Amino acid sequence: MATVGRQRRARPLVVVLVLIGLTLVTLSVRGGGGGAVAGLRGAVRDVLAPVDRAARAVVRPVGDAIGAASSYGSLRAENARLREEITRLEANRATAGVDRGALDQLSALDHLPFAGNLPTVPAEVVAPVASNFELALELDRGTASGVRVGMPVVSGTGLVGRVVEVSGEASTVLLLTDPTFRVGVRIGTHNVYGVAAGNGSSAAMPVSFVPNRSAVRRGDVAVTALVQDGTFPPGIPVGTVSSARQPLGSLQEQVSVAPFVDPSSLLFVDVVRWLPGDPP
Repeated sequence: MATVGRQRRARPLVVVLVLIGLTLVTLSVRGGGGGAVAGLRGAVRDVLAPVDRAARAVVRPVGDAIGAASSYGSLRAENARLREEITRLEANRATAGVDRGALDQLSALDHLPFAGNLPTVPAEVVAPVASNFELALELDRGTASGVRVGMPVVSGTGLVGRVVEVSGEASTVLLLTDPTFRVGVRIGTHNVYGVAAGNGSSAAMPVSFVPNRSAVRRGDVAVTALVQDGTFPPGIPVGTVSSARQPLGSLQEQVSVAPFVDPSSLLFVDVVRWLPGDPP
């Protein structure tokens, strides 16, 4: 009876926390989420993080069980048995695919030649943060793990984005595909520099300030460079040049870079413990 009483008393608290969290998200989207609102939102996120992880762990098997039961009841016994076996095999194959993808990403993060001696914090991607204002990801690591606002985030193939918000147990990463994202780049082996800008989730990044007749060619690799206020350490792969044109009469080339990283497929990333002003 004591356990039932505690559970009943806990339910209103969880409901209140969820409502507070939703309210703070709304305020963040509408008003920018600065100051006290950002701090309070981070605290609520830390409180709800264990609940969120537990809920995701529980919902998956429950959903599978409901789907299997409903399909079984609508078929004859033999067909149901065969369908159940097919479903099981397909589920195993899908799970194996996810596990293989996770293993590949973790293996790539275990050796990042472009990170050099910079320390990193491995993190799991909890969820995308989608709104009309930003393209971002939420990670399961925060200040308790040494993550700070401004730190770069990378995958095994290159730049993912930078940390823009952090609480004790979670952080938000602005993706390089976000329209507000900017990164200084060095292109190819010609010491050509420019500033690449986010251009949406499936579009190449336009690069500004590339001088005309700079010898940039399609397929050249762009890496981070200590320009644009030194936001990123040098040498992190960003993407490859997908187009380079020299308009008549223009002082700049029209260059676009296709990012190496597809944020929609990320399961794990590394936060590079480097901040603007630190040694490269």
